[in-house]
Amino acid sequence: MLENSSTRRNFTKEPSTAAQYSPPPSLKKRVTITRSTFRDWPVFTLAPETSSGKQALYLHGGAWAAEIQARHWNLVADLAVGTSRTFVVPIFPLVPAVTHRDITPVLTDLWLATAQEVPTALVGDSSGATMALNLLVALAEGSPAPDATVLLSPTFDLTFANPESARIAPHDPLLKLDHIRALAASYAGPDGPDSALVSPVHARVDHLGAITVFTGTRDLLNPDAHRFADLARDAPGTQVTVEETAGVVHDWMLMPIPEAKTTRAHIARLLR
Repeated sequence: MLENSSTRRNFTKEPSTAAQYSPPPSLKKRVTITRSTFRDWPVFTLAPETSSGKQALYLHGGAWAAEIQARHWNLVADLAVGTSRTFVVPIFPLVPAVTHRDITPVLTDLWLATAQEVPTALVGDSSGATMALNLLVALAEGSPAPDATVLLSPTFDLTFANPESARIAPHDPLLKLDHIRALAASYAGPDGPDSALVSPVHARVDHLGAITVFTGTRDLLNPDAHRFADLARDAPGTQVTVEETAGVVHDWMLMPIPEAKTTRAHIARLLR
């Protein structure tokens, strides 16, 4: 399982400090928080007071470049309490210090260590949701499968070439195509953003289990959610459900708005 260690992460740039990525102290009133390490990555475990015995691995968003924020931690605490699952949250290195080649193998090993003995869900938002799907594709046959996969505002195509995305882009107040395209290319590294290793629309879509995708119509990533569902429609062993909310933006479920409360309750129902 996870290794207890104080080893610092060795990046090509100064790593984030513990104060930048640690859960807000206020969460200790709601969940029990423990810290460990896995392959020199800090890993936090948030456990509810009453546990179902199930777990979830959560991967945070931030366009592969931004550290986990308080809003991510609040979502995780809400879901831990609302589902009675223990959530495992790794603090992974960020671009430009790394590419997916540094991330996916470690995530795969962390998944195997986490999900070996108890039912475990796979949850991520934004770029973290894409990383979760990259992980799912990378799992070897016979590996423990998630009992649920929930993807919140994921990126399915790191080239962002869908003309429908370009049509929505002027109406998306959060995501800027040129900016996220550059960060995605950095994460893809020498394999390129159209590689099946990073872009799920170019990867295999069979035997991925039940996947629920949450997407908003004011998110320029929205068209590719439907594109991915279409690709997987007839794939054996895969069921993709797209839960679309009209008029909301990227990662709205992390925001202090009424639609977020409704969506969090829906996610919790899926994970219970």
